[in-house]
Amino acid sequence: MLPVGCVRVIPYSSQYEEAYRCNFLGLSPHVQIPTHVLSSEFAVVVEVHTAAPSSLPPAGCEDDQSLSKYEFVVTSGSAVAADRVGPTILNKMEAALTNQNLSVDVVDQCLICLKEEWMNKVKVLFKFTKVDSRPKEDTQKLLSILGASEEDNVKLLKFWMTGLSKTYKSHLMSTVRSPPATEPRN
Repeated sequence: MLPVGCVRVIPYSSQYEEAYRCNFLGLSPHVQIPTHVLSSEFAVVVEVHTAAPSSLPPAGCEDDQSLSKYEFVVTSGSAVAADRVGPTILNKMEAALTNQNLSVDVVDQCLICLKEEWMNKVKVLFKFTKVDSRPKEDTQKLLSILGASEEDNVKLLKFWMTGLSKTYKSHLMSTVRSPPATEPRN
């Protein structure tokens, strides 16, 4: 679901790799994670363990790809609040994924549309803030119009902004800003 430019993955490593090399790092269980990473508010550690036999589905009900065979433990240097609302897009994704009335194809299309919707917001925000250099107050108004003024939404947009291609950014930066209108718009 992340924009391609936002993903730098090392899927399975036998040693810790610094954040400038990747932003998703898979580690073997014996690898030590540096304490500065464990205490950082910008890092999230997801431990994957085999589920206890008592929590597994009854025999014959599981498939080979089922995540119910695993337990996930999430930790971070900042509080990982389970009751936190989170970015709007994640809430919409969760609603689509848990809706039993939707087919797999419909959910797939819903996720694609959500990603496109939020990438468009990212593009508007990039042009508004980086190309046009608008004041912070105007940016807040824009975020409100985009339905993304909550802190989690702003963080998501800024992270996704890093995924915009250099070509796209260069194209926007090279466009000449149109002269200001002499008459107010209706």
